Order: sequence, then structure tokens, then C-alpha cells
Amino acid sequence: MALSFISNLKALWPFSRLSYDDLRSSDDLLTNLPIPDHTKQFVYAVRDPSSHSVIYVLAVQNLSERSASDSECLIRAVRPDSVVVQMGSVDR
Repeated sequence: MALSFISNLKALWPFSRLSYDDLRSSDDLLTNLPIPDHTKQFVYAVRDPSSHSVIYVLAVQNLSERSASDSECLIRAVRPDSVVVQMGSVDR
């Protein structure tokens, strides 16, 4: 499921240059991360070649208690210096 979600993102920048090796690298970075497997399936991890830091992208479709819990779990595990949130508007 996660791979199909990521493959749909490949058409969007900066994911347009993703290859299978990038997804394998992401899986390797997530292997030892102490977060539940149901959260890992929505996380993409990429290592920045210039700084060697790791960027974690948690993708959620809807804001919910589950997505908030997944976000909290990832943030607690990674303990990042900063967190960036991008939200789209909801058309009703």
C-alpha cells in the first residue's frame, strides 16, 4: 500500500526522480525507527546528500486523531530540530 502511495507521488516534484533504490533506501532508514508498522507505511525517508541529515515525510490524506497520533509518534521517535507542516484547503 505504501509503495503504491509513493509511486503516485513520483509524478510530483521532488519525487519525480525517485527510483526503486530510493524506496529501498527509505525502507532501510525506517527499519530501526521505533514507530508502529502502520505508521511506517505512510513515511518516506530520504537522506540529504549535502548535510547527511535525514528528512522524514509523513503523508496523510485526512486530518484525524489517527494522523495526529502518527505524527506525534514520528516526532517523538525522530526528535527533529524542526517540523514543517503543509496542509491543503478542504473544499466543501
